[in-house]
Amino acid sequence: MDQKREIDVLINQKKYPICAYESEEYIQKLASYLNNKYQEFKAKDSYCHLPSEFRNILLEIMLNI
Repeated sequence: MDQKREIDVLINQKKYPICAYESEEYIQKLASYLNNKYQEFKAKDSYCHLPSEFRNILLEIMLNI
């Protein structure tokens, strides 16, 4: 089994340390996917008018699908 490593990723312009057994390339792809989804939501006018609590819930739901 590979060793767990800490990988720094940038999600929504914030740096997060992620501990994982997966490769850095895979973790960076996940971060890229999350950033793309966040940008898709931000581009929608209806999303921008939601209260921040609802925006956060929507993002959490999207990430758990």
